[in-house]
Amino acid sequence: FDGSFDGQDYTVSGITINQGSEDVGVFGESSGTIQNVTFESVDVRADRFSGGVVGVTEGDIKSVTVTGSVDAENGYAGGVAGIGNDGEINQVYADVDTSGEEYIGGIIGLARDASVTESYSTGTIQADQAYAGGLVGDSSGGVEHSYSSADINGEIAYGGAFGVLDGPVLETYAVGTV
Repeated sequence: FDGSFDGQDYTVSGITINQGSEDVGVFGESSGTIQNVTFESVDVRADRFSGGVVGVTEGDIKSVTVTGSVDAENGYAGGVAGIGNDGEINQVYADVDTSGEEYIGGIIGLARDASVTESYSTGTIQADQAYAGGLVGDSSGGVEHSYSSADINGEIAYGGAFGVLDGPVLETYAVGTV
């Protein structure tokens, strides 16, 4: 998807996606803009690179709410995006139970150059192996003015906000159980 999707503050409910493949979400891949929409009670299950909104993003996601569950059996799962290669995730709320092998986050599983600002996550984050965080499983992008109250479970490199962090952080915190 490389266009502009403006949900005009509508709610889309009950989306179920169960695919044994990669790049799975309401949008598989996006380099466009997704904004002003609520995805309620999503159930996304895939092999890897799965998110409640998009599997892999290089675009912007703004003013989006997502609730439900996301599972990537072999990793890279996020309440919003499995992988954020680029772009900005701004004013996003995710109440998603997110699970998989590794790189599991309440907002993004792996944030390469994607930034997260003014966003919030809750739910349960479960990494069977490594890299679990309430906001981002592994982040080299910036995170600002965001917080998580998600409960985190992992084996290696897991934390309330990040599993691994190699990027700038400003006024960000976590209060969930680790």
